[in-house]
Amino acid sequence: MLTRLQTVFLLLWMICLNTIQGYAQQTKQELNVKMAAAICPALEKAASEQKTESLTKAQYLKILTQSFGPVAGKEVMTIKRLYGADAFGNAEIMNQIGTEVGAQLMQDCPAFMALSQMVAPAPESTAATTGKSVGKLGPLQGTGLARLQVQIAKGDNAEFLWLTRFPEAEEILTKLNTLQGRQVRISWQEIDIYQPQEKRFSKMREITSIELL
Repeated sequence: MLTRLQTVFLLLWMICLNTIQGYAQQTKQELNVKMAAAICPALEKAASEQKTESLTKAQYLKILTQSFGPVAGKEVMTIKRLYGADAFGNAEIMNQIGTEVGAQLMQDCPAFMALSQMVAPAPESTAATTGKSVGKLGPLQGTGLARLQVQIAKGDNAEFLWLTRFPEAEEILTKLNTLQGRQVRISWQEIDIYQPQEKRFSKMREITSIELL
C-alpha cells in the first residue's frame, strides 16, 4: 500500500509527464507554423511570376520541392529534436512533417492553393487505365507528392496520388481528419511517375474524384 508521501510524489510525477507531453505537441505545432510562414513567401513569389494560367505537374512539384527543402534544412536540429535523430532518413516521418506543414499552408497561405489550382489536369484520353476503388479513407501523406491512403480490404491498403484539384477537393481536404475511416469511392487514372531514386518511371493511380458513401 502506498504511503501518503508516495501518493503525492506519484501525482506530481504524472502531472509533470502530462505537462511535458503537452509542451512537445505544442512545440511541433509551433514548428509547423514557423515552417509554413517561411515557405509561403517562396510560393507567393512563384505564383506572381507564373506567366501562364496553368502549370504542368512537373513544374508544380518542382516549386514545392524548392520551397520546402531550404526551410527544412534550416530547421534540421529542431526537426531531429522533435521527431527523432533519424527523421531525415525516415520516409514515414518526413511524410508526416510534409502533411502537417501542408495542412498549415492550406490555412495560412492562399498562394499554396492558388498554385495547386494552376495545375492543368491531364486529358482523360492520355490515361492508359481508369477505374474506381471503394474503401475506408486514410491519411494524406507525402512532401513533394501527396499520397492518399485507402483501406480497400482488411489489412490491404491502396495508395492514390492527389496531384490536382477536382470537384469538392478543398472541402474534403479541410475535413480530412474528421473523415478518417469514412467509406469512399475513389475515381482514378493510371499515370507514369518518374522515380528519381530508382531512375525509372512507374505507374501510379492519380485521383480524379472522391465520393463520400
